[in-house]
Amino acid sequence: MKVARDKAVRRRMTVMQHNFGFEKPYKVLCDGTFLQAALEVKLFLKEELPKVLLAPCNPIVTNCIRDELRRIGDHVSGASLIAKRFTCIRCTCKEKSARACIANLVGSKNEDRYMVASQDIKLRRQLRAVPGTPLLFVTHGKVALEHLSDSTTAQAK
Repeated sequence: MKVARDKAVRRRMTVMQHNFGFEKPYKVLCDGTFLQAALEVKLFLKEELPKVLLAPCNPIVTNCIRDELRRIGDHVSGASLIAKRFTCIRCTCKEKSARACIANLVGSKNEDRYMVASQDIKLRRQLRAVPGTPLLFVTHGKVALEHLSDSTTAQAK
């Protein structure tokens, strides 16, 4: 099963590199729900993300994501500690919502070539409309890369 999954990931990332200009190391923008889900299944993300994507990665959070995790409190204190270890991007959002911040950073074209790691279904549905935005999520104790969205496939052709 791992060989088939690796082959599928390699194929998807090749499409992203050739058609959308993704370069290694990949920038993986992680939100709080993803960090909390990874913590619950005991995944060490700095090791797991390069294994899944078959390339070096830089996990990234924003100051809005860190603030949101702090506001939620003790329930997600572990995810907050993980977020402190990742590279932080200063954003200029006024909403202070992680979902709005990520959507704002990715924009309509994903010009900065972010991969988005989230468990938030509404956010992932919103980002599927943006061509060239790979989405990661935690499922069955593993990090998985979503299939290419219809907008990505249409633009890649």
